[in-house]
Amino acid sequence: MGKGIAMLVACVLIAAIIRTNYRNRDWRDCKSIIHSSLNTSPKNARVHLGLAGIYFKDRDFESAIASFEKAASIYPDLPTTHATFSQNYGAALLGIGNVEKAIFQLVASIHLDPSLVNAHYNLGISYARIKDFPRATKQFNKVLELSSDLHENAYAERAMYWLQRITVDPKR
Repeated sequence: MGKGIAMLVACVLIAAIIRTNYRNRDWRDCKSIIHSSLNTSPKNARVHLGLAGIYFKDRDFESAIASFEKAASIYPDLPTTHATFSQNYGAALLGIGNVEKAIFQLVASIHLDPSLVNAHYNLGISYARIKDFPRATKQFNKVLELSSDLHENAYAERAMYWLQRITVDPKR
């Protein structure tokens, strides 16, 4: 009986080692984790948001938008309850030049959380692109107001750049 138990334990250990080795492939990087999660949980909005974040970071805005929209189709309250969702979705829309839709999402984001510096910044860029310079200026000034240290805040530095651009050559 002792040999039988030893064989059973050995088989379980070998199976666990093989399974662990197989699963380690899923943990190589963020992309592989998300794709593995997507295979096991295709109806999980968080997984699609994670995928959107990866695409966004890679500047693949079309794919990011598709993932944001998939997440919103799974969890329809996302755009109206999560400021960061609207901000990131709006930034991706801005990335492909869909400025009007980006403005809608960014305004929604700021409505949900007025302290999101990046939402104000992206909204300022959106307004500048449609040549609504008074609204762009207001958003860039809000970025400066929300930024605690101009020298350490990248958004503040960029907002100052845009304000100078608008002031020097408002026709751009």
